[in-house]
Amino acid sequence: MFDMSGSSIGKKIGLQCINVKFGNGTNTINRYYKNGKIVQDIENLNDAKKNQSILIQAPPKKSTSKKVITQPLTINIGVDPKLYAGASAGQKGELIKFTGALEDKKAELMKDLNIDNDTYNRFAKLAIGIAAQESGLENGLSAGRKVKNSIAGQIASDTLRTLNIGINKAAGTNFSTATSKGLTKIKIGDWDDNPRIAALFKKHGITRGYYNTITPEQSAAATIIVLSEIQNKVKNDKAIQDGMEAANNKFYYTKEILVNGKKKVQPGGHWRYNNVTEDDAILYLYNGRRNSLVKGNATPADNIYTHNVKRYTQLVQVKEGRTERAQAVQKAKTVTYGTKQQKSMKDDLSWGIGQVTFRPDLYTEGARKNTPEEIKMLKNSLTTRGFNTHNINLLAAKLQKGELSFANGLTKKELDTMTEKDLLLLLRHSNGINIKLKNAKTPAQKRAMATSADKNFKKAYLGMHAKRVPLAKVKKSTVKLVNTSSKNSQPYPKNGYFTGAQNRCKRYLAQLRGSHKPNAGLYSYDNRIKEGKYTGFSVEHNKGINYDNASDIDILLAKNGADTASTLKTSGACLTGAKQALIGSGAVSENEMKSFNNAFQLAKFLQKHPERFIEITHVQMGNNQAREITSADVGNLPAGYIVVYGNSARLDVPGHAGTTNGRGQINADETDNANWDNFVATSKKQDGKGEHGYVRIFKLNPEYFTLSENGKKLVKK
Repeated sequence: MFDMSGSSIGKKIGLQCINVKFGNGTNTINRYYKNGKIVQDIENLNDAKKNQSILIQAPPKKSTSKKVITQPLTINIGVDPKLYAGASAGQKGELIKFTGALEDKKAELMKDLNIDNDTYNRFAKLAIGIAAQESGLENGLSAGRKVKNSIAGQIASDTLRTLNIGINKAAGTNFSTATSKGLTKIKIGDWDDNPRIAALFKKHGITRGYYNTITPEQSAAATIIVLSEIQNKVKNDKAIQDGMEAANNKFYYTKEILVNGKKKVQPGGHWRYNNVTEDDAILYLYNGRRNSLVKGNATPADNIYTHNVKRYTQLVQVKEGRTERAQAVQKAKTVTYGTKQQKSMKDDLSWGIGQVTFRPDLYTEGARKNTPEEIKMLKNSLTTRGFNTHNINLLAAKLQKGELSFANGLTKKELDTMTEKDLLLLLRHSNGINIKLKNAKTPAQKRAMATSADKNFKKAYLGMHAKRVPLAKVKKSTVKLVNTSSKNSQPYPKNGYFTGAQNRCKRYLAQLRGSHKPNAGLYSYDNRIKEGKYTGFSVEHNKGINYDNASDIDILLAKNGADTASTLKTSGACLTGAKQALIGSGAVSENEMKSFNNAFQLAKFLQKHPERFIEITHVQMGNNQAREITSADVGNLPAGYIVVYGNSARLDVPGHAGTTNGRGQINADETDNANWDNFVATSKKQDGKGEHGYVRIFKLNPEYFTLSENGKKLVKK
């Protein structure tokens, strides 16, 4: 049930909201959206004592491992009489032959199409559903359909096709009016230009001649062949994949519902979540509705064609022998199946636990403890998953005492992906910081130690989950991390700049400081520590440049970044700072930087120019190994790297961008501590924008860039 109750929170941040009730009606989700696209969900878990709200990130793309059976298992197809209730005697006879052919031709078609056993079974059900829809088996054919399907109607249609082919050739066009044939009304002629399909049609005796009618057996083969080809298009056509993703990021308001193939109007209407599956996409293409898919407008729940076909497939049973199936499963190979796998951790961290804060009890502001409800939820979840009870109780006790906290709460997804190793890592780091704190003399020293513990845990946690690969596979896209306290460092000049950036950037100050005031809303690290406030993401004094593992071109970009940040000293204009560093160094032109206004979009620009910028995806390790790079590595990047943060789960987050100095800092419109994924918006509100976000890292391509004669600009080699 849906209603428009909304929320004051949504209004404050300029988002629209709907309130979704689920389960027994006691729980709700406030779904926030902008321009019809989902931004975030907030789930309200209601009990007698207190309402608890938990941020639910938009779900990441999942993949599942399944056993894939490549041998053809014998099938028996059963069809509920409801499916062909309105069919004529002749149609019923054709349907029997059609389903019989699907059974008999299985092995041959699986080999022809190189598809697995379960995919064939799925296609068989779809084929029967399509046959029922296209041939009107449930309600009987309309008068118009009877004429179209008669021999005279097919001759007329074929004649029209022949005339059109002649006209098209003369006009140089490519319009097709192929005749629909068989129970599933396949337009055989539409596949003439596909050599693979044409050859398979020929092998199975499927033709489109004037007087030719294809048999039910040929119709069955043709349908499986076409469905296989359409599935290949769905999987491999990027425009279709992007359109499906766009459609599934939307929900919409409608007053109509479909019941048994008929539209009914609901007074007041209702909100509907969109869910376009691979089968939906196949049916959209089969029905000639590719544009709806590509444009992200597909709404299968409101489409009569897909609604009916899926309804009919529920009346079909494809049965296999239990013993044969069990034996085949034992022999089957386990492969990744379903939607796309996440490319790497750097692309989306929404699978893991978010920001962890050690000793939140030490801070006067900015770090919160977890609520009793959150702790109870954690205990219940981990107990249900079979974790060690003693360790669960230890963690719960630490949360209750304020020895550590999950700074932005815990979502169900975080709890579902937490491992026993993660739990032990939390306990070990918590015990370690507690021991160290005994030697601290002042509150400020304790807070500094706790902040360091946060970073150390994040580094260990992300490093533990990062995948390892042979170095040779990713050599070009790797980085050697540096020690930020390296002696090979040049401090930032107290009087003056590295470059002439101040002259170039000063013209932006008037317009920037109208909305981005100097140091607005953020305290430097030292000030926050002294005042007892949680540091999170904070501004710092520029520490200069570390020359370790940095080339001359890297150092030039790093210097431009440092000077830009020291000139602007604003808050919230990071993209301007990043752009100006790139422009000032000569890596890009000013015109190139005018095409986007969000920080995360800088990564897309850099990715489009691999001749100039190399994306760094891995960290070099010993024994000729590399591991995926994580956000915890940003603080140890050499100078002159370009860092771009974003959050794929929240469309309203512009992200963050800047250049590194090799001293654990990022230079943008200010110099920060490279900890954006623990962002704290103000001293009063914890925003957590970066939590579960992604970071993308690029460096200048040394095969493209060199220094100009005076050493002040990057130029093409």
